[in-house]
Amino acid sequence: MLIAFVLFYLALNLAVGWWASKKVHTTQDFVLAGRNLPFALATMVTFATWFGSETILGAPREFVHGGVLSIIEEPFGAALGLVIVGTVYARKLYPLKVLTFSDYFRQRFGNFSEKLSAMVMVPSYFGWISAQLVALGLTLHLLLPISTEWGIVMGATLGYDLYFIGRNVVYFHN
Repeated sequence: MLIAFVLFYLALNLAVGWWASKKVHTTQDFVLAGRNLPFALATMVTFATWFGSETILGAPREFVHGGVLSIIEEPFGAALGLVIVGTVYARKLYPLKVLTFSDYFRQRFGNFSEKLSAMVMVPSYFGWISAQLVALGLTLHLLLPISTEWGIVMGATLGYDLYFIGRNVVYFHN
């Protein structure tokens, strides 16, 4: 029953993604939903994007082993950082024609700073993506009679396939 629910949830996510892809015509539509989301929905989407499965699965374990002080960094520190970025920086960046911090650095300081900032930021995503894959592998291990390692491989393969399907469905005009 649980596996059926998870498959239903995955299918529902894919259906919503396919439906939403029909409204995407530019990179700005994809990244910022065309700047048409109400503030409350944009806030929820941002928090849902920021806090992934590694938080949902990892924070309770850390709390059980070390108490509240062991989860100060994540989720509380990350939430505070997100609120600060949202209230201080996002307010100033939103009116500009930027999609990323690197776009801002290019506008303000030139092409070299854009490339340098991207090179500094990209490595941080490896840890984040790895944490997502491990959490997915653990989830698949709990649902199916497979090891966590095979769950990671299955999750990475599914993510890779969905990325290319999505890339072919969404056509960027700019």
